Amino acid sequence: MLDDLYWYRPDPHIVTANLQGTRDVLAWFFHYLQPDGLLREPPYWNFVDWVPEGQKIPTYDAHGESCVLSLELTGALRDAAELERALGDPAVAASYDARLTHLRQGIYEHCWSTERKLLADTPDRTVFSEHANILGVLYDVIPKSEQQAILRRIVNDQERLTPASYYFRFYLARALEHTGLGNLYLSSLGPWRELLPMGFSTWPEMPGDSRSDSHAWSAHPTFDLLTIVGGIHPGSPGFRSVRIAPELGDLKKLTVRYPHPLGEIVAHYQWEGELLKVEIVLPEGLEGSFEWHGATHSLHAGKTAFVLANSASAAAHKS
Repeated sequence: MLDDLYWYRPDPHIVTANLQGTRDVLAWFFHYLQPDGLLREPPYWNFVDWVPEGQKIPTYDAHGESCVLSLELTGALRDAAELERALGDPAVAASYDARLTHLRQGIYEHCWSTERKLLADTPDRTVFSEHANILGVLYDVIPKSEQQAILRRIVNDQERLTPASYYFRFYLARALEHTGLGNLYLSSLGPWRELLPMGFSTWPEMPGDSRSDSHAWSAHPTFDLLTIVGGIHPGSPGFRSVRIAPELGDLKKLTVRYPHPLGEIVAHYQWEGELLKVEIVLPEGLEGSFEWHGATHSLHAGKTAFVLANSASAAAHKS
């Protein structure tokens, strides 16, 4: 959450004020980090996700080690190291980097199945979940050469894995974007498309016999439609610039309105044959970039219009 604040809000004070808290929390987990690079079961309730009855997550091997919990610690360390480099202590960042390397190596060595080409939930490699493989991709434990294939298998439901619920599929969206598969995001929303025929009018907390809760854990498509599909991201910490890189999937037309501390960002996309017409409006004081199929275009306050071909920019002009 602090890393999100660092990227999205212009005042870093709340981050610097809480850095010591992140150090204390991580130090508590380090007590359970084993020499082989895996996290041993910590005390208290170790929740990862709701899963179907008869299945469990996290699971542990005979030595009490969990690859999934180790992956969660990997993600926390990655973000914490970034914050320490930017706003804290470079020596602490370096120590986190060393632990990150140890964790990634340990998880891959003990949990990767060469037979199934998947990460297992524990070193005994008897249970496999979407959770372990989503996080393994997102945090680069799984080699980049394997990442896209694994995510395609998950999105297309080609593997018998412990399934991720609405909440945990937030990390599937991050992993799709991380690997350049953002165009698959809309096709990954099948579980949400099923809700209306089931009688839901708001987001339930979990699959199955649940209530129409308007639960924040399941509402992340409202964020990802703006960020992944609409393409609007912070271009630098504090959202001092914007990076726009849409992943439209099979949409032919889209208008996005995004609130920014300086005003509203508006993006309009419309396909006309093989050409994509783009109009971006930025508030006064905000600049950034627009990315499309490897090409980058500068954005400035006011309206910028592009006409883009399927593979690269065909023409661009500012108005």
